[in-house]
Amino acid sequence: MATIAIRQSAVQAMAARQRKLTRWVLAEVGLIEPAQYTAPGGAVWLIFDDHRIGLRDVAYFGRFAALLASLPAGYTPPDALDDTTRADARTFARNYLDGRVVWPVPIPDGADPWETVLSAQGAPASVRAADSVPAGWTPVGE
Repeated sequence: MATIAIRQSAVQAMAARQRKLTRWVLAEVGLIEPAQYTAPGGAVWLIFDDHRIGLRDVAYFGRFAALLASLPAGYTPPDALDDTTRADARTFARNYLDGRVVWPVPIPDGADPWETVLSAQGAPASVRAADSVPAGWTPVGE
């Protein structure tokens, strides 16, 4: 099982089109509804925990997150995410990210492969990845 985590405050700070694109990119690997967790210190994170997440998915999402602020202003995602718009989003993401994603990423002995891949993409600190929900993080409401 692997985990992608996004700090909730980062999502709240995004422009509407950035949130929509982020949702679409996550939906492409089947990540739709995150669980909310509180990290030590009180920050709330949106957690996607799924066996289908691989290091390459983390690389693409990390690079997407790193480039999110500079996405072409001319691209406005449609409101619905149906088969047609899903294909449009997939084509846009592939065209925009291919050639920008660092892959493969060499993983030094003893290094955390998830964080190493994110770091190679220049992902912001508001995005994390791991093989499971980090120790000490608790579901919101518990």
